[in-house]
Amino acid sequence: MSINLNVNEFSGENYYIGYTPLPCKLLQSSSQELRVKLKNKVEDQGGQLVFRKQKSDVAVSELNLVIPANGTPVEFFIAGKYRFASRADKDTVLVVTDAASGMVLFEQAMMVRVRRNANDLSDHERKRFLDALFDFNKSGQYELFCDIHNDDGYGEAHRRYGFLPWHRAFLLDLERQLQIKYPDVTLPYWDFHKPAPKVFTPDFMGQPDSTNGRLKFNDSNPLFKWSVKGIDGLVRLNSFANGTPTLKSLNETLGLSNLFSFANQVGMESNPHNNAHGSFGRGPVTNPVTAPQDPIFYLLHCNVDRLWAVWQALYKRYDINQTTTYPYVGNGSRTSGPFVGDFTKDTLWPWNQDVLPPRPAVRRGSGMPQPVGYPAGSWPESVFQMEQVIDYQGIHTDKPNYFDYEDIYFQ
Repeated sequence: MSINLNVNEFSGENYYIGYTPLPCKLLQSSSQELRVKLKNKVEDQGGQLVFRKQKSDVAVSELNLVIPANGTPVEFFIAGKYRFASRADKDTVLVVTDAASGMVLFEQAMMVRVRRNANDLSDHERKRFLDALFDFNKSGQYELFCDIHNDDGYGEAHRRYGFLPWHRAFLLDLERQLQIKYPDVTLPYWDFHKPAPKVFTPDFMGQPDSTNGRLKFNDSNPLFKWSVKGIDGLVRLNSFANGTPTLKSLNETLGLSNLFSFANQVGMESNPHNNAHGSFGRGPVTNPVTAPQDPIFYLLHCNVDRLWAVWQALYKRYDINQTTTYPYVGNGSRTSGPFVGDFTKDTLWPWNQDVLPPRPAVRRGSGMPQPVGYPAGSWPESVFQMEQVIDYQGIHTDKPNYFDYEDIYFQ
């Protein structure tokens, strides 16, 4: 008798899941039905799994199933346990046991892969991320992301309602590019509302010289050899040392005093976003058109996206047909504002390769890459509408973006 696992229409050796439940199937080859129990091999160590028979069910740490005979599948849902994400690839093991005897019938190693606080990364996690970033830069493709966010792309990304969803797509694109070679890597976030003494160090994002801002890196840090646009090294001067920048508070950012709509959330671009960029005294990160040349840009923006995701979770703002979730439903205009690029049914530049006014007259990059390990997960699509990155966990659409934050559970 053999047992096979299918996760999101995928069967193989490498499985990466988050907090968002994914559809699964178990099949077995014998001529009699099989009663089994699903559970974690080791409890409370490494990444942990939870199970649901139906997606709407309460998650449980053990699930009893009956697998029909002769290859007919039984369906269920699997997800990572909230606050029990993996710290390394394959540190999570699903075990299928015989429900009566407890005998192990099947095991599958996988990873609960979520975006984590940069200040809390282990040495291994930090090294994997830095290696992935350096290798991607060495390939020449990192500069394409710098070009997307330069003078041409500024008007697509900033000072408009689409600021948050556009940057969510931008981050997701880079993360998926890194995962092609380093599938266990996610973008970490710099939580700029809290001290981050382990981030601005020679073995991570660099320690600035107090006089000229030139960053110091340990020889073992791949960023020691960082070079972008023909410029070797990085300059960044922290005005806040290891404390926190002067920003709108977390409660003010999230609007905890009332249930306000997304229309108020656009203020995040000014503060804390702009103020976080401006908290560095010099260097490319202080200018929007050069900021992505410094990798701290992605940690900063990952936290901005996380704050939007926290706001979405607090007020359940996932329904793309509700203007409290996002104010402009439908398609935008090319001739009068709000323009194309601000509406839920608009495709986003540069992934759509649209060069007709008011879009930039240049093509940058290509379509959104598909997530590694999710053959059924073409969401967002290669050329996608804005709405496909708003409900990122697939709460209403059942089509997630396949990323989660460690401190945001699936509702």
